[in-house]
Amino acid sequence: MEVNTDYGVSDMNKNGSVLLYVPWEFDRLGGVDVVVDNLFSSLCSKGYDVAIAEQSWTKHGERFDQDSRRFININLMSLDFSHGLIKRLKVLLSFFWHTLKSYRLLTKHNVSVVNVHYPTKHVFSLAVLKKLRIWRGRLVLSFHGSDVDFVDRSDYAWTTILGVADRITTCSKSLQTKLSSVIPIDDIQVAYNGMDCEKIQALAVVEEKDSSFVVDGRYIICVANFVERKGQDILIKAFKAIEQELPDTNLVLVGGRDNGVWAGKLHDLCCELDIEDRVKFIFDVPHESIFGLIQRSSMMVLPSRYEPFGLVILEAGIVGTPVVASRVGGVEEIIDSDDLGRLYPVGDVRSLANEMLANFEDENESGRKSALLGKRVRENFSLSAMVSRYIAQY
Repeated sequence: MEVNTDYGVSDMNKNGSVLLYVPWEFDRLGGVDVVVDNLFSSLCSKGYDVAIAEQSWTKHGERFDQDSRRFININLMSLDFSHGLIKRLKVLLSFFWHTLKSYRLLTKHNVSVVNVHYPTKHVFSLAVLKKLRIWRGRLVLSFHGSDVDFVDRSDYAWTTILGVADRITTCSKSLQTKLSSVIPIDDIQVAYNGMDCEKIQALAVVEEKDSSFVVDGRYIICVANFVERKGQDILIKAFKAIEQELPDTNLVLVGGRDNGVWAGKLHDLCCELDIEDRVKFIFDVPHESIFGLIQRSSMMVLPSRYEPFGLVILEAGIVGTPVVASRVGGVEEIIDSDDLGRLYPVGDVRSLANEMLANFEDENESGRKSALLGKRVRENFSLSAMVSRYIAQY
């Protein structure tokens, strides 16, 4: 059930603004940035005073981008005493200097809530300000996946961060369970990701008519950053197993290039399997152009070895594309029934190949599944539902 939180907007703005922090430069190529962007635009539309905070050592102050997003650059840092005495003194002085600058920035913009997405030890300086009651705002930590792996209960910085946090959220029950096994905190809230269904449908139509990212013919698509945990190698091997049965169908891999290492290994694998002419790589596609690519595909495959949620499954459901995905993590919380999509055991190449063939062999059944998935996304993973969950934490 959605919580009506609009009544608190005016009071909250009197008390201060909301800062949505990410520990990198915001580029909207990853799922966390997409969630933050959706949250930012929705809070703005509801009348909240909100900005996106980037962890950046090259950008300074406040700025607006071409789409009128408001950014405040901040340099949070942790302490590292693994060096010699002179280096330690330099690090300590730098820590105090940047922590003071951060406090001035929080005061200047009257920040009452900092919602940290993908928490890292950088948050330590903010936690120190809060622990010493210098900054009296609200700290919300939102975990999205692999960030949980960095949490170390034996590390003083992490114990401080977790000790002063007012709320902790995860993007799925699966991740909530994983985080609960790491930290001794019972009250971890699940804030499922959500999408603006109407906007995505409209963008898919625009991209259908006029897209700079056009793929000819019939194709299977995978949309995921090029990192090993996304499992594109499993998909490539499964496609090889059935490519002779699908002579008119190619494979399209779309995602952020990251450092290029995994993408290079995948290309080498395609060459080794002699299917390099059947596999197309598309890097760093603007998020608005993803939806048309998914809609025009025959199916969307997410072969992840580890997946805390699976935002692209929501997007596929909205535009009516059948989904095949590994049975892992938060994926099972979206596709919680065989009526919604096809799931296979993690890493099982043969099972994945069989599920892809089944999608083609019974297109009516695949269409029925995708329609039901779209209905479930609209009812349970809407943008308004996500925003309500976050506002409840603020």
